[in-house]
Amino acid sequence: MKEFINYIKQADKRRFLIYLFSFVIYRGLNNSFSNSVLYILHEDSFRMRWTDHTIPCGDTPTLFLISFQGFKILLFILFVRLIKQNPKGLLTEFFIAYFIYDLVYILSYFWDLIPFPFKLHSHWMLFSSGQIFLCRYLPYLDLIFAGLWSTVLFIVLFKQNRLSFKFLINRLIIIPISVPLISLIIFFIRKLF
Repeated sequence: MKEFINYIKQADKRRFLIYLFSFVIYRGLNNSFSNSVLYILHEDSFRMRWTDHTIPCGDTPTLFLISFQGFKILLFILFVRLIKQNPKGLLTEFFIAYFIYDLVYILSYFWDLIPFPFKLHSHWMLFSSGQIFLCRYLPYLDLIFAGLWSTVLFIVLFKQNRLSFKFLINRLIIIPISVPLISLIIFFIRKLF
């Protein structure tokens, strides 16, 4: 425990905060984009049915799925430019925090398969990703795309000498705190208003 406290003291506090609140980055970007595009496509009915516990895959607008992947491609191009200019900048870290959720998406799927005596439903917490609707076309296509995005992220990080086991573990230890923490905050804010 003492070693963990010392590690926290020595850690870059700004990067720690980025990952502690990384679910806000992930969910905020995804929700902003999704709501905007669904509004433009006049898909209010679909948007209203897409909630924390229901995913209306049957009638997902194909144009929405295509535009979501286009959105991620544009973000990734911006990320690649940033990481080349300033590999250790805070804005670069924001993009890493966003794209690492594709790996978290995969891990949460397998985590939910473990037969615990209680269900955590961690995969549901990542519902804000428009990628989940890809399974409409082919089972597990959402996981395949998440795997492709994770692979591309790892390649870019490897080329920039940023990818290491320690790099991943540090972030993957903080993110499981971020998801339930932010989900609880959002839940209580919704209850208040």
